[in-house]
Amino acid sequence: MKIFYVEDEVSDVLERVENLFEERLEETISKELKELKSKKEEINRPVNAEEIKQILNKSQFIEFENDFPEALRKIKIKGQKYSLLIIDRNLSGKVRKYNLEDLDRIAQRDISENGYENREGDYLLKIAILSKQINAKDRFYFLTGNSSDEIKNLEVIKPLIEGSFDNFKKGNIIDKTDTKEKENLKEIINNLEELDVLWENKKYLETLENFLNKNAKEVFFKTLRNKDKNVEIIENLDLIRNLSQKILSKIAEITKAPNSFNRINNRSKEKEKIFLYERDKINVKVRPFISWLSQEKKIKSGELITTFAKTIQGLASEFGPHDDSSSHSPLLSFFYQPTTNTVNSLIFALKEIILWFGEVCEQEKKL
Repeated sequence: MKIFYVEDEVSDVLERVENLFEERLEETISKELKELKSKKEEINRPVNAEEIKQILNKSQFIEFENDFPEALRKIKIKGQKYSLLIIDRNLSGKVRKYNLEDLDRIAQRDISENGYENREGDYLLKIAILSKQINAKDRFYFLTGNSSDEIKNLEVIKPLIEGSFDNFKKGNIIDKTDTKEKENLKEIINNLEELDVLWENKKYLETLENFLNKNAKEVFFKTLRNKDKNVEIIENLDLIRNLSQKILSKIAEITKAPNSFNRINNRSKEKEKIFLYERDKINVKVRPFISWLSQEKKIKSGELITTFAKTIQGLASEFGPHDDSSSHSPLLSFFYQPTTNTVNSLIFALKEIILWFGEVCEQEKKL
């Protein structure tokens, strides 16, 4: 979840960008922007918007776009994934112009016939609302030099904005020249809970994206956001269990784990199976697999990882959703039921497994 910021002449307003996102920009990003500005001042050249774009888009929290057709495409595809949308109303400035031919035919006709030239931001609001991508009152903010100018095709937009349109106009249309309004927007940016979750769990989320996939990152992010919601307890337990199993399966894949192995000090002398085959699923058996990693691959694991992984698999499987009600214990209704404390405890266990997962992947890369 990022803030989507759309401004076509950002080189003219770099100071405003730095001020608005002061607490959200990573230190490395802020440093790069300052160095770029200093370098341009030395040679008496203006800052290039594309250079700023390249720097800003390295951020984990902000996605910047200075091209209207591209901004339109992104809102259509993934508008619902942004925490906030901050849009300049006029996106046809002198520095960066666009051609109508760059848009699809519907957009071309709509913009020409309904007077959206020089008010492209209004068109982005219309598309975001009509496609049901966002709750405009909570997530869409305009930047404008003329806040008194009515939104284009207001009769279409007004009924679709949640709550009072007057409240939207008062709180969501930010005058670029009004210091107080800009400070209010800055406070909204700084208090975004979703971005706090992202920042506090950056290491775990990056590990999942780098070594598993982007979907795993998004699933864990969703779990973190909903971890204190009573109505999400069962689903969260299931998500935690699935992520844990996917991590073990990925490690089994990259370490080329066999189906079974001879464990040292195994009195029965029988090979221990590493994989459990159930219907159309193949699950990793926690204790045999981690024993094999320690014994054969010399990977640090031990009882801590084993206990956490088994606890997740046991509790989440017992209390999570089941396709077949017969798989539930008949006594389950008499057991003490999981709470959000249970979810939070298993999240901490999963975090340790994710850190361990990252170390295993880094170790295997070196081989």
